[in-house]
Amino acid sequence: MNLVRSTKHLIQGLRENGWDILFTNVISFCEKHGIEIPDLNDVHSTTRFGCSRLEENQVTIQHCFKVEIFFTTIDKQLQELNSRFSEQTMNLSTLSCSLSPKDGYKAFSIDTICSLVETYFLIDRLLRLIMTLPVSTATTERSFSAMKIIKTKLRNKMDDGFLGDSMTVYIEGEISASISSESITDDFKSLGTRKALL
Repeated sequence: MNLVRSTKHLIQGLRENGWDILFTNVISFCEKHGIEIPDLNDVHSTTRFGCSRLEENQVTIQHCFKVEIFFTTIDKQLQELNSRFSEQTMNLSTLSCSLSPKDGYKAFSIDTICSLVETYFLIDRLLRLIMTLPVSTATTERSFSAMKIIKTKLRNKMDDGFLGDSMTVYIEGEISASISSESITDDFKSLGTRKALL
């Protein structure tokens, strides 16, 4: 987030103060390499009708380069960054870093957590989400790993219900190991006798 902030600051600084330096460098480059420089104070035609029809809206070539190309490009970059990283999102991400379990909660900070509580009303849900995210992610990855083991090329047409049952038995291996085949057979037999009695 610090890199994003500094990038936004640098781009804004380039927009405010960068044109003159860039313009000087381009002129110097063109003169050094013998590239023809147009008369930058000449009228720039922005339509197919040419200069004669643009007397009321005439702009110079330099103005076109500065406003319509330089500023427009920078504004698009800033707009992209601001839409992806709003100030609120950046603050939330920065504050949430204090809850990261990396390196034994090295970034843990009581002051930052207090700031989170004061700023965001649903902090209880947020804290639960952040604290359970590593566990839920690990569980999901474990399930996908189990699916790769169970659903092989020979079983690729397995029904979703059967796949779910097989994965449950595989993932909960400790529980399934404690159940004997005889007890399962007895349960099915008792189901049969119940149906017969009905």
